[in-house]
Amino acid sequence: MPKLCQMIRFGSERMIGKNYKPAEVRPKANKRGNKPSLYIQLDYIHPETGEWVRRRFTNGLNRIRSYRKREIEASKLADYYNQLLDDGWLPELTEAYERGKMEKVKPDYLFPKLDEIVAYKLATYKNQSSARNVKSFVKRFKDYLESLGRDDWDLKEISPSLVSNYLDKHLVLTLSNTSRNNHHRQLRSIFEQFKLEELIEKNPFDHVKKLPESTSRHRVYKKEQIQKIGALAHEMNPGLKVFMQMIAYTFLRPVEIIRLTVGQIDSEANLIHVDASGTKTSSRQPVPLVAAIRDAIVEHCQGFPDHYALFGSNLEPAEKPCNQGLPSKKFKTIREELGLEKEYTLYGIRHTFISDLYHSFFEETQDHMEAKNRLRMITRHASVQALDKYLKEIGADQVIDYSERFTTKF
Repeated sequence: MPKLCQMIRFGSERMIGKNYKPAEVRPKANKRGNKPSLYIQLDYIHPETGEWVRRRFTNGLNRIRSYRKREIEASKLADYYNQLLDDGWLPELTEAYERGKMEKVKPDYLFPKLDEIVAYKLATYKNQSSARNVKSFVKRFKDYLESLGRDDWDLKEISPSLVSNYLDKHLVLTLSNTSRNNHHRQLRSIFEQFKLEELIEKNPFDHVKKLPESTSRHRVYKKEQIQKIGALAHEMNPGLKVFMQMIAYTFLRPVEIIRLTVGQIDSEANLIHVDASGTKTSSRQPVPLVAAIRDAIVEHCQGFPDHYALFGSNLEPAEKPCNQGLPSKKFKTIREELGLEKEYTLYGIRHTFISDLYHSFFEETQDHMEAKNRLRMITRHASVQALDKYLKEIGADQVIDYSERFTTKF
């Protein structure tokens, strides 16, 4: 609703008797058969001539695409005009009318606001992958709203029930609970920004609960299985073997390896300079290029410019990095050939080698805490407690054999 209360009435005294007719919402007929335009009609006695005058105002009403919304705003506008007329206001008595600066009705359309958020994230996010994910989530939400027959949604029209239908009756048909929860988290964050900007009073996503997620365990491999996997990978695609070796010996996650470039491999200092924005821990500490993998990495990068991605579409250096799902897709062929279950993943290679290193440290020190302190400096966990939790999750934590403590036996 326009802020007509800001109009100056120049202290005019309340007129005695009715010098106006109630403001009315009128449709303007058109020949195309479309929904008619709306305007507010005012009939009043001119303060100087004493004659009846008729004026029409639209105040930007017909820029509202939704006809239903347009009718609602027009009715509110007419009520407000009647309030002003009853208080003695007339168009000729205001500076706003003389200058033609009556404020327009400007609803807060959702789609442009969402596009602004996406454009900002694409322009400012260091991690472009995350920005593209936000863009994908927003596009899917907009497509759903358009499927309901409208593209002119106002921010205030997005209700908890509408959001719930989108997340729990639309997305869950094609996505896992984890993916659905990711949509919920990203969209809730966007609407929280709208709330901070006072465009909405409540965040509609606050009323929708997250769904339980099934945690898939990444199995730890046996030594024989690792050797067979390495041999098959070398035959199928040498780049795939190098990729898996990086997981094994650097403890970088697959997505972190995909984001590496040739220039981040420092063979002279034996370091891998990982961009902090591309890591889970946001650690800026370089990763050691250990002897177990150094020669393979140097050979893999040889002859390629520094700006090339370390693993392209064929898992060789290329201008663009490979798709995040490509290594797992190629690994699936090896897993099926060896008859392994789906719980055996690329990520499981990381668990396997961390577990192996922990056991080696423990055998040397015979001290759990000392072994974990040594390991933490290599795995780059934030604390010993975080590492301890991780080791328990992958089943690597040493359990003391308590058989001799039993006093009752079968």
